[in-house]
Amino acid sequence: MKAFGVYINRKKGKRIFILSLILISLLVFTLNSQKIQKKSNRHGVHKKPKLSNFFEDEPGIDFSSSAELDSLEFDKVSYRDITLNSNIAFIPRNKKLDMEEIFHEYLIIIPLAKTESIVWLRNLYSDLNLKILCDVDDLRSGCDIRTKNAYTYDTLPLKTYDMMKILCHSKDRYKVIVKMDFDIFINKFYFYNILKFLIKNSSRKIYYGDPMISNRVMMDLSMNGKVYAFTNPVLRDYCSCDIKRPTSGGLEDLWFGNNLVQCINSKNYKNKNEELFLLFSKEHHIYHKSFENNNVKLNTGSSVK
Repeated sequence: MKAFGVYINRKKGKRIFILSLILISLLVFTLNSQKIQKKSNRHGVHKKPKLSNFFEDEPGIDFSSSAELDSLEFDKVSYRDITLNSNIAFIPRNKKLDMEEIFHEYLIIIPLAKTESIVWLRNLYSDLNLKILCDVDDLRSGCDIRTKNAYTYDTLPLKTYDMMKILCHSKDRYKVIVKMDFDIFINKFYFYNILKFLIKNSSRKIYYGDPMISNRVMMDLSMNGKVYAFTNPVLRDYCSCDIKRPTSGGLEDLWFGNNLVQCINSKNYKNKNEELFLLFSKEHHIYHKSFENNNVKLNTGSSVK
C-alpha cells in the first residue's frame, strides 16, 4: 500500500489507522470534559483542593453579625466536591465571641468509661454546656445520664445507638449536638468558632468532624469519633429513620456516620437547602490522647495506667 508517496505494509498501516482513531477519540473526550468542567464551575460545582485554614480571611466575606447566613452568603462558604459527591462548608474569620449567649443552644455529650475521670472533665470544660454519659453500672455522682446497658470496646456501636436514642427522645431542642471523646484536647478559640458557626446556621443540615471514607464506591463518609457534631435538622432526620440496633462490633464512628448519611440520602431531597453539608475539622487544633507544649506534657486515655 502506498500513502503520501511512501510504501506501507498492510498490517502496519492497519495498526497506524487504529492508533490514529484512539488518539482522536482521546482528544475529543478531553475537550468535552473541559467544557463540562467549565460549565460546572459556573454553577458552583467543582473539585476544590484541600481547605485553607478556617481562620484565614476570605475576600469579600464579613459575617460578624449573629444572624443566620442567607442562601447567597452560605454559597460563599460552601461548594460541591465532585470527588466526595458531597456539599462542603468552611468557616470565615469571626473575631467576636460571646459564649454565654449561646450556652443553652448546644450540648456536648461525652460517653465515659468507668476508668475515665469525671473531675478532670468538669475542670477542663467548665465553660461549656457538657453532659456526661455513663454505663448503667457506673454509679459515680458526676454522671448526668446513664444508659440501660454496660459496654466494652467491642460494643461501642451499641453505646452510640443508645446515646442517639436518648437524644431522639429528649424534650430539649438544642441547635447543635457535639459528641466528644474523653481523651482529646481542643483549641478553645477554634472550637468556639465551630460552635458559633453551627448554631448560626443550625437550620441547615451540617455534619462536622475529621472525615473517614469507609466505602469508596458508595462514598459513605463518617467523622472520626474523637469529636464530631451535627445540627438539629440532622438529628431530626436520623431520628425519623428506622436505624437498626447494632448486633456486632466494629468502630462506633463508622457505624454512626454510615447510618446517618444513608438515612439522609434515603430522603432524596431536591432542595439544596435540605441536603447535608460536611464541615471538616482542622486537625492541628485538636490533640488526641497527648499534648505537649514547652514544659507541659499530658497523656490521657486507656494507655495511661
